[in-house]
Amino acid sequence: MDIAPISRKNVSEQVAESIRDTILAGSLSAGDRLPSERELAERFEVNRSSIREALGRLQALGMVETRQGGGIIVRDFLADGGLAILPYLLSPNGATDPRMFTDVLEVRAAFCSFLAEQAAKRASASDLASLRQILLGLEAAETPFERQRQDFEFFRTLADATGNRVLILVLNAIRRVYLENAILFEALYSNEQFSSDPHQRVVAAVAAGDGATAAREVRAWMDLDRQLIEPLASGPGPLDLAE
Repeated sequence: MDIAPISRKNVSEQVAESIRDTILAGSLSAGDRLPSERELAERFEVNRSSIREALGRLQALGMVETRQGGGIIVRDFLADGGLAILPYLLSPNGATDPRMFTDVLEVRAAFCSFLAEQAAKRASASDLASLRQILLGLEAAETPFERQRQDFEFFRTLADATGNRVLILVLNAIRRVYLENAILFEALYSNEQFSSDPHQRVVAAVAAGDGATAAREVRAWMDLDRQLIEPLASGPGPLDLAE
């Protein structure tokens, strides 16, 4: 395990990032044992409390576990991890994983179409008013990033309209992935590419209580997004959607 000393700023977070990236790079596999806390502290040139805090972060992500008498063991993060690990899988070491990005787009389409379907069954007059206000915001937005934020608010409002607390919590978890990797989706919101017409059609279907049409409209919209992005994601190396 090749580890270099780090600066004192946000020490435990930097230690966690270093070990996390080593695991994601495949240098450590599920079942492998990490050096002891003492050895890690020596290698990173930090105190043991920083190491314990870093390991706590990794344990919360489902990446390691401390076994009594067995040391610190790397876990199978795909089996034990949650959505919190997704941002790091999407862009390990700062380079986007094209296959993981395609996986994200698949789940995006399925999840958002289901949100629209359920919202159409349950949306109140207040929910519809909020959605229409967001449409105005989308029309007024002048930058891709502003459109992205309005777009996320659109789906958050759909989630709120469902009244399903689990859907709302899942969307909260997705929010970090989405906004922290906003640059990956920027091509979808460029002046040349973006149109609020799909949002308009979804709102019309939700207002009519037509869940099947709402879901179909979102699925068609997301399929177009994938057609734009997947060719960019198929090549080797880091993914750059800003080109």
